[in-house]
Amino acid sequence: MKPVRPVHNADERAPTFPNHFSAYLASKARAESIVLAGNKPGFRTLALRPPALWGPGDPFSRALPQAIGSGQFAFINRGEYAFDTCHVENVVEAVQCALERGEGGRAFFVTDQEKLTFREFIASLASVQGLSIDKLHSMPYGIASTLARLMDTVWAITHRDGDPPISRSMMRMIGREFSVNDASARRELGYVGKTSRAMGLRSYG
Repeated sequence: MKPVRPVHNADERAPTFPNHFSAYLASKARAESIVLAGNKPGFRTLALRPPALWGPGDPFSRALPQAIGSGQFAFINRGEYAFDTCHVENVVEAVQCALERGEGGRAFFVTDQEKLTFREFIASLASVQGLSIDKLHSMPYGIASTLARLMDTVWAITHRDGDPPISRSMMRMIGREFSVNDASARRELGYVGKTSRAMGLRSYG
């Protein structure tokens, strides 16, 4: 299987992948292209790209207790790689900035101010739910990739409902570094990302 390349400090010039093997990622790329193509005089369209959206009630946080408690959660390479996120309140801020100052036909990355690793992100979400990551297992990326392809194949052949425990799409989204550069949004939209990580975690209470 061709290895998934880490995304490191990508900006809006990086290519999108409308024909990606992941239907989720392909649909996002195609939808964004349609939205941006619709920009015209009197009808302004633009796109915001928040990575790893989080906040109270988000699906990832809701699923974490069961994943940890059942032993189904495992890190890839201990989760020690950069992983950008964006709290839901920062997304709202970005939307407001875009409505006020955004240039039509453009896409903008928006992230939280603080940078962290995937392991630190999971640890922070676990901590506000009274969970610990100390005993979670880890596996090398190569082994995880092989398992992901195998699981995808089994699910496709047997027509099982739901997603497999590990998949190529999952590996693409959270199995390696994903860091982006949102300097354009900060410079052109006046975006700040006012909700800090500490503030965002307190919102879970």
